[in-house]
Amino acid sequence: MHRVSNGLSTAENKRAHEALRYVLASTFILYMKTLSFHWHVSGRNFTSYHSLMETQYELLFAAIDTLAERIRSIGHVAPGTCTQMLEYSQLKESEANLDAESMLSTLTADHFYMVKLIREKIQILNDINDYVSSDILIARLAEHEKMAWILQSHLL
Repeated sequence: MHRVSNGLSTAENKRAHEALRYVLASTFILYMKTLSFHWHVSGRNFTSYHSLMETQYELLFAAIDTLAERIRSIGHVAPGTCTQMLEYSQLKESEANLDAESMLSTLTADHFYMVKLIREKIQILNDINDYVSSDILIARLAEHEKMAWILQSHLL
């Protein structure tokens, strides 16, 4: 594939692609899980949980597009199937028939996982001087920390 030169070597672009691919796939699985929970949440806090999950899945969807476009811009193919997303993600699918508190706990844990994953990938990207990808992930890190905090606050 032809790519615009970003000043990184082929090997560095490959490392960037690998880092971004794992974040993209994990974000996709978290998006799908949040969307499913949004559809299936019930109980006395339905309205607030339903709205909270909608806000979060919309933010995650936007992040998926940003990550995939970055992968494309550095000359690689972004994973595009559910099979590929599950292959590259450490996050797993979840049953939709959880109670609301379990849904929130699951999403909180997933966001904390994303924080850990993204911190690791930022280090890789900084090591190869891919500051654009690093910047994208720094923004993602802030969003996941915030989402985790908001979800966790509902559980206190």
